[in-house]
Amino acid sequence: MQLHVIRRPGAQANLKKLEAGGAKSDRIGNEQMPDQVSWIRSYVVHEADGRTGTLCIYEARDADTSREHADRAGMPGEAFYRIASTVIVRSDPPETQAAVIAASRNEPTGAARHVPTSAPDRARTAS
Repeated sequence: MQLHVIRRPGAQANLKKLEAGGAKSDRIGNEQMPDQVSWIRSYVVHEADGRTGTLCIYEARDADTSREHADRAGMPGEAFYRIASTVIVRSDPPETQAAVIAASRNEPTGAARHVPTSAPDRARTAS
């Protein structure tokens, strides 16, 4: 199995649609492709144009399996990258850790776990 990042700019119009799409993605991975792909986590990001995008981490047999899962879920990605390595400088902030703990206990489903953050600094994202 390999780790992949999928970039989905403008993934969904709003958080409710993003959660619904995530629930579908989770269900397809768990029910239709359980030995082929596993959704690890997603980072919801503020795109420079104001839309919401995602960077999703998956474990899959290969990139083609990640693409197939994305297509089945109706959430195709713009770019797929195999993760070469992970560098952890610091632990996740406490609110993120709480979401990860809830996820490990299956409370609630993957799509419903949302850790809000502040709006982006437009001056920094524009540069």
